[in-house]
Amino acid sequence: MTTSTRHERYKYWLGRFVDTVAEELNKRMVPGGSMTFQREDVDRGFEMDECYWIANAASVRDKLTWDPAIDPPPDLAVEIEVSRSVLDRLSILAAFRVPEVWCYDGQELRVYLLQSDGTYQSSERSSSFPPIPVKELVRFFPPAENDLLDAIASVRRWVRKLVSSQP
Repeated sequence: MTTSTRHERYKYWLGRFVDTVAEELNKRMVPGGSMTFQREDVDRGFEMDECYWIANAASVRDKLTWDPAIDPPPDLAVEIEVSRSVLDRLSILAAFRVPEVWCYDGQELRVYLLQSDGTYQSSERSSSFPPIPVKELVRFFPPAENDLLDAIASVRRWVRKLVSSQP
């Protein structure tokens, strides 16, 4: 399926914001991009817009292929919803046991956390980046006059301010 300029721009910006937040929090991570995930036991496959191993970064750092029999799923999936909703794909992500999904529709960033019953619940906080109210990242998204580098610098200052104000 062909993606739009809007979709790709939002995906890139949000990916850069994830990178920046991880860097500022000194969280090691391994990006997976939009790689294809398949598991025969659930007879499903999918591609996320972006994905990251954060809590499980050390276990996949040296791997260039993903083996569902031994490797954990990504800790964070990012989905851009400008042309389609992620809601129908959440069951697939749950089957793969992806712990956290961020969905951005061009206006709102929603965080979903996987529950023990295999469903996702909306959350105010990210389990990957607990001190950061990630939903607030939307204020850094690209109005026409905003430059990517300026937005990243603003995200960096925002995270530093949040971290320095915590006990």
